[in-house]
Amino acid sequence: KVLFGDEETQDTFEKGESGTFTNGKTTKTDVNDPNTLSWHTGLLSFEKTPLKKVFSDLQRHYGIPFEVQTTVKSQLTARFQSQPLEEVLDILQETLDVKIEKRGSQYIIF
Repeated sequence: KVLFGDEETQDTFEKGESGTFTNGKTTKTDVNDPNTLSWHTGLLSFEKTPLKKVFSDLQRHYGIPFEVQTTVKSQLTARFQSQPLEEVLDILQETLDVKIEKRGSQYIIF
């Protein structure tokens, strides 16, 4: 076990967990998640993954904010290897029942 954080905010991390500490907030990440190292490997892998998790991983990988407004309960099974964001988003719109629109610096999914 490892304590992580500052004097006011501390979390305990177990084997298989990693985290970040930004602006006084700790965020835990499951190291067993295949997309944890996507920034390094270029590979995004989804296996029956709910949409919110898909767009959370895309946000972390591409550094672009996404706001999921849809209530669609779709899941994604797909692999993307070093593909440009626009290509990935086109594929998602074609295969899932969602529309993706860029507004300012973020993408809205509805």
